[in-house]
Amino acid sequence: MKKRVFLGLLMAFSIFAISCDDDINGDGSDGNGETGTGVKKYVIAASSDLTDYLLVTDNLESGSLELADGFETDKQATIWQWHNSNKYIYGLVYNQGNNGIVASYRLTSEGEVEKRSVEYNADRFTTHGSYDKYIITAAGVTTDVSDQYSISGTKDSTVYAQGVTFVLFDVETQVRTPVTVSTENFLGDGEYVVFSGIVERDGKLYTAACPAGTSGYGAAQNNSEVTASTANPNRACIAIYNNLSFTNPTIIEDDRISYPTGRYRSQYYSGLSLDDEGNLYVFSSSYDTTSDKPSGVVRIKAGTDEFDDFYFNIFDVFGLRLFKVWYIAEDYFLVQLYSTEPINSDNARKLAIFKAGTAANGSGATLKEVTGLPAHDNIASFGKVPYAEDGVIYMPVSSTEGYAIYKINPATATATKGIAIANAEGGIGAVGIMEN
Repeated sequence: MKKRVFLGLLMAFSIFAISCDDDINGDGSDGNGETGTGVKKYVIAASSDLTDYLLVTDNLESGSLELADGFETDKQATIWQWHNSNKYIYGLVYNQGNNGIVASYRLTSEGEVEKRSVEYNADRFTTHGSYDKYIITAAGVTTDVSDQYSISGTKDSTVYAQGVTFVLFDVETQVRTPVTVSTENFLGDGEYVVFSGIVERDGKLYTAACPAGTSGYGAAQNNSEVTASTANPNRACIAIYNNLSFTNPTIIEDDRISYPTGRYRSQYYSGLSLDDEGNLYVFSSSYDTTSDKPSGVVRIKAGTDEFDDFYFNIFDVFGLRLFKVWYIAEDYFLVQLYSTEPINSDNARKLAIFKAGTAANGSGATLKEVTGLPAHDNIASFGKVPYAEDGVIYMPVSSTEGYAIYKINPATATATKGIAIANAEGGIGAVGIMEN
């Protein structure tokens, strides 16, 4: 386990705001109804074949809704991102590698969903999260700064360094601010990185630095073409930022797991999960087949920026790799596992409860499969965004048995079918709470 600080490694190449078409009030609101009335509703994002609907309900455990009961959006979001305040949700659209359209929504004083006044022609994204007053997305880009080495390993000013653009959506003013940084030689081994996960803890931003392998040295050294592999698949590196100019990160690393992310095509699914006590658990799917590290979890203890002795081997329990993880309560986490090989989202049909336990080294941790769900072969998909409250978690499930929210009790690792959504042929993508 190592820790080092990179001073001045990242430079902000562009920090600018895009003006919005609609007038923003001086108080940060957009004029769409009242705020602060204390109204709360559960919101479910479900899809037809063409678009998403946002449905509100007071109950997740029984009854049924139809798409026509909800607010029809203009598009299908790749993922729905809740702001930590629960006052806003953003529909993020990847749009096949091109720019997508981002729109945000909130709850009126009458308890209905409404679209806010500003839309964005937003950059593509590969990871996302909520931090302070922002929704933040990030994706790899090509910068306008020369790479130190070309692919052939010689100086070449026509080869440009890769980097990452963070896009900050201010949920109050609705101003969009992109910040682009170079990630050349980010980890000191010559490779570029991309980021996975955005977690706020003690005012700092934590994100996993995952090697991209596309460098003129490092994994691509002496190769005539850029490679997507990495020379260093057997370590987890976390970048810790104290500011949103994304400069001077502290980088800590651990060699007990591979880089901490799940992945499907362009999307990097966060392996960082924060518990109520401020402990940051770091999960690796070990999807990189060049790694000899199994899927596992380590921890950054509350109040420190160091990995401690905690370790648990996820793969040992079922012989399956991790895909995604969500925190529930206490020391319980919900994990989604690949139920079979090959490892793609179509085969990620098993849910399990990870219990961290009280042993400092993780020796008392357990992993138990969730029962009460439809059979693996009958499950089409799980929601990308479940919702946890009062010690349980609500997971959207789309299956041959229908479309419904399942309540999962982590203490018993059992699921109970709750509210159903009729005609949701596109699946149920997310569930959460919203308040005015």
